[in-house]
Amino acid sequence: MQMSGRLTLVSLLMCQFAMAQTNAGRISGAVLDPSGAPVPGCLVTATNTHTGLKKAMLTETSGFYAIPALPPGAYVLTAEKDGFRVGEQSGVVLDAASQRTIDFHLEVGVVSQSVKVTAAAERTSPEKSST
Repeated sequence: MQMSGRLTLVSLLMCQFAMAQTNAGRISGAVLDPSGAPVPGCLVTATNTHTGLKKAMLTETSGFYAIPALPPGAYVLTAEKDGFRVGEQSGVVLDAASQRTIDFHLEVGVVSQSVKVTAAAERTSPEKSST
């Protein structure tokens, strides 16, 4: 019986851990140059505006990036690559377990220049449609 009790405890702890992971959100998207070509090796950083938490990922050869396991909150995203102006998107809001797609269209320029875009928060509410 002791073995059975231990297995039950381990199962409960694993379920608790799995449920805790569902609160995390994810931001993903693509980084493109002015011609629409992907920008591989671009550093994309998500900064939580309340806590200061920063997570960064490099884009793949396809220009795609994904930053998983982000706690709910408001974020500022930056995309940086030599030879391009820094791209910035603020006002990116993640709710619990939400996913947002944020694409960047970088402009050719020097590092000291930046392009800033403010995103409007998207809120959805369940409503019945009258059809």
